[in-house]
Amino acid sequence: MKWLHNLALCLLPGGFLYYCYGLYTGAGLSGWLMRWQIESRGSLLEGFWEAFSFFVLVVVPLILVTNTEKRTVQLRRDSLRPMVIFFSVTVGLTLLAGLGGWKSWSSPDLNAKPRVVSVEGAGSEPAEGMTQLVGQSQNKYMLSYVGIWALGKGATSRQGAKMRSLLPVTQIAWKPEEPVRFLISSRGTPEATGILQKNSLPGYLRILVEKKGIRLADPYYVVDNDAYLAAKGEWDALAAIAGFFAFIFWILFFAVFWPFVDLRNRVRLLLRR
Repeated sequence: MKWLHNLALCLLPGGFLYYCYGLYTGAGLSGWLMRWQIESRGSLLEGFWEAFSFFVLVVVPLILVTNTEKRTVQLRRDSLRPMVIFFSVTVGLTLLAGLGGWKSWSSPDLNAKPRVVSVEGAGSEPAEGMTQLVGQSQNKYMLSYVGIWALGKGATSRQGAKMRSLLPVTQIAWKPEEPVRFLISSRGTPEATGILQKNSLPGYLRILVEKKGIRLADPYYVVDNDAYLAAKGEWDALAAIAGFFAFIFWILFFAVFWPFVDLRNRVRLLLRR
């Protein structure tokens, strides 16, 4: 089925880029699915929809490419296409792992003494880092949902659920039609102290906050009570997950393509095209 092979060749690079876009912005397929679950169920399976999106957008097209390509020991120009795409995805995963490691390493110091930032007198652009926020909590506009997580299987499995919330914090004289500059993100009861970050809400949460009647300022700031997860956790997870898949893909790349023809001949033929 040549048409299926050609379709997969087109979908694979686009799917990988779309997955990266969704992972970085909280939009895309995974963002839409997470927003749907929060709105319909009031809960979120943390990490599940990102993995599901990766399988649909990257793994499935990759399986189609490798399984619909006719294998032969004869060197043909057509045999270069799946190798180049497979190699590109593997390099992309390697770069993602490097990006995650660099962003985690360059994040603010979590052991620094929190700076006091008053919503009433906050400057035009407060510095990111550990912060104690002072202002009026708007509990009426708080977004809440249950975050569900699970690790492992069988006797070694661990699972749990915890309330997640986004609480707007404003000036005392704030009116609902005015934009909101500060929010507190918490995994439990909202607290004033956490790490302050600029425009850090993923796309799906930003949409849900606006549906609660909140108009976010540009820029807006989020004080996350879980400083490690906000500043380093997601980047560490990206580095670990992307690094794991990159390691597997590098092994598969050499296992699939190296035995059929000499790799140097493949590359030489590719450069002549």
